[in-house]
Amino acid sequence: MKWCWFGLIVFMSFGTVATSQSPLREKVYQRQHSNGEWVNWSRTVYIQTNESFEKEKNYLWSEGAWRLRSADTFRRNKAGNVTYYHSVIYSDDFDRILLESTQTSEYLSDTLLIKSSFIRKSYEEEIGVFVSETIKSYTQAGLVEREENRNRETVNGPWFGNLIQNAYDANGCLVEVTTSELVNSDTWIPRSRLVIERDNLCRETLQITYRIENGAETESSGRLTTYSDSPNERRITVYRRFSPENAWQVYNERVILVKGDSLFNTRTFYEQSFDTRRTTVYLDNKLVRELSEIRYTLDFVPTFEKFLTYENGILVGEQWEERSADDENRLVSHGYNQLEFNDAGQLIRKVSRSYYATYNSHFTNEYFYDCAGQLSHEINTTSFNDVYEYDRTDYKYYLDPPCDPLDFEDLLVLYPNPATDEIWIYSQTELSGARVDIIDMTGKILISKSPESGSYFPVNVSNLSQGIYLLRMKGADYEITKRFVKTNN
Repeated sequence: MKWCWFGLIVFMSFGTVATSQSPLREKVYQRQHSNGEWVNWSRTVYIQTNESFEKEKNYLWSEGAWRLRSADTFRRNKAGNVTYYHSVIYSDDFDRILLESTQTSEYLSDTLLIKSSFIRKSYEEEIGVFVSETIKSYTQAGLVEREENRNRETVNGPWFGNLIQNAYDANGCLVEVTTSELVNSDTWIPRSRLVIERDNLCRETLQITYRIENGAETESSGRLTTYSDSPNERRITVYRRFSPENAWQVYNERVILVKGDSLFNTRTFYEQSFDTRRTTVYLDNKLVRELSEIRYTLDFVPTFEKFLTYENGILVGEQWEERSADDENRLVSHGYNQLEFNDAGQLIRKVSRSYYATYNSHFTNEYFYDCAGQLSHEINTTSFNDVYEYDRTDYKYYLDPPCDPLDFEDLLVLYPNPATDEIWIYSQTELSGARVDIIDMTGKILISKSPESGSYFPVNVSNLSQGIYLLRMKGADYEITKRFVKTNN
């Protein structure tokens, strides 16, 4: 806030500081401007009304007068502990309360127990005014007993807002929530009530929501939770129903398994309107798998399944499949995305492949990354094999950032692999001066080339027999060997 500088930059102080018996202590601070004029005076007044109450008021000199900026009131017990605290902060124009809070407490054997608290915030802007209030009361054990949250606002007209009232049991567990609406600027009308039943461990077992109209309550929905505990497995099943006439249906399940030193946490969510199931699997609080199955109720919409895999919480693989909603259960489309990392955990390759039954079409997108984590090149292949024959492969290469030649072994690319007629070689450095050999599994050199320039070039392998071969690239201070497969299809 604009006034928070007060007390931090002090160039001069004056005034009277009375003895400890005096009921009034005052401090005045001044902040000196660079041109020598005194500006931004601030003043703090300490008032002790009696033996227990103390007040602290902070003023700011503005427009030729002291303006009250904040005020705090304390009450202490005989041990000197604060048992009552009230604070008020005023707006920048000094004419309204911006924030007000109150807290009462008591001490039992030096243990602080809050009895009640109140916070009020008010914001005034050009479009209107917003006021938020929070009131809490506490039990003798220091647990929250009741809580109210009021939010009101106006935009140059009547006030509107909502009121949420929470009730807690003797263990501090939430058992009831009532929501009300502000009507005619000053009347709160209840609209809904949520009732929660819990077991002796404070776990929710039943939740019923009531709709309130004209003062009458009608059950609108419910949620039932069951628990099954065993030494190595804990299962939580949540059911819900949309009205008392509906049967309970599984909404989600959570299963926690302990296997040795590992903790598996499986969560399955069901969405009845779409017959959807989503399962997430955690291992020691790290997401490792996720499965989504969507089976729409509409006959003409295909079903959809998606399977995700993670490593250390990072998505590394994604597979999906769509099938027709009719009895034939025909494959509509499928595909996958996959990320590849080197031993240092850097992304080096991303592959996306998809198939669509329409036109028997295939799409492949491969993205390769350099040792700096930048996209170095991509290869995109499109194929339509039904209505007409169409195959196309596009290569896109980007500027190479400087990389240590010893680092690019994992980034040397052979494509396609398997190869039929031609195999492309791409590296992160200039290939002039290097020698490339194609070697069979007996060690015989079958093809040898020396690229003149550039960082990528093709090698014709159409005359090779089917089998596995080695490609060796040798430069002045490095040698890299990669394996590839030659096919005739």
